Amino acid sequence: MSLALNIFLVVEQGGAQSWLGIGFIYVQTSEFVKLLLVLFLAAFFLKIIVCLMQVLKYLLVYNYQDRVNVVLLLLGIALILLIFQKDLGTALVYFCTFLIIIYVATARIFYVIFGGAIFLISSFVCYCVFGHVQARVDSWINPWLHFKTKGYQIIQSFFAIASGGFWGVGLGQGSPWLIPAVHTDFIFAAICEEMGLAGGILFLFILFICRGIKIALSMSDEFLILLTAGLTALIALQVFIIIAGVIKLLPLTGIVLPYVSYGGSALLANFILLGLLLNISHLSSR
Repeated sequence: MSLALNIFLVVEQGGAQSWLGIGFIYVQTSEFVKLLLVLFLAAFFLKIIVCLMQVLKYLLVYNYQDRVNVVLLLLGIALILLIFQKDLGTALVYFCTFLIIIYVATARIFYVIFGGAIFLISSFVCYCVFGHVQARVDSWINPWLHFKTKGYQIIQSFFAIASGGFWGVGLGQGSPWLIPAVHTDFIFAAICEEMGLAGGILFLFILFICRGIKIALSMSDEFLILLTAGLTALIALQVFIIIAGVIKLLPLTGIVLPYVSYGGSALLANFILLGLLLNISHLSSR
């Protein structure tokens, strides 16, 4: 419902129609929906693991399981709404989280491979349909051909990371203002320039993810295992996708670096995620 409201009360930024505008208040509802998505999937997969193991068999004879249909239908609606709003980065996070929870619930790598094939086909379709996706892919393939236009941002990011090196140039000694939208998409490049790769930001995220995995392994309740794995996957995917975009490993997707980038909706949603993990960790310690 919250994603559907964006279609009617939409505010477009950076090519994505993902902001819900009411007066002077702007909320990115998809940041909160991803938490509800993990809760929903963890609860449902707890009940339908056996059904998922046989899902292909049912598909071949056109005999769908009702609960499997509900999961796939609701996820499909969410993804279609996000694609309609051109919020493809969040759609990617949703889809990958869905695949990770399926893998944790079933231990079947086939679902990940099958989902990856669907992702590649969907990515090609989005590339053909959306102009801003084409611009990001072109600047990803060879930004030097577009160094004065759409490749300027990523090239400045290269210069910032290279000048920072391993130890950085020092706090306040960098030039982050030379990178367009540095406070959102390229905050990692600004940190690398001033604090270097040894600045600790990557180490802190790796520690966060490892602790999340450890909490999931320490739980005996299957629902909490799936919930913890899903929440940890959300952070891990966001960190990987945005850092990969900054260093030109993947095209830019427009999502933020958790707890660091500018964005009130994302910051609040990620702190709620952190609170859930802390409470689950408290249960495991008891």
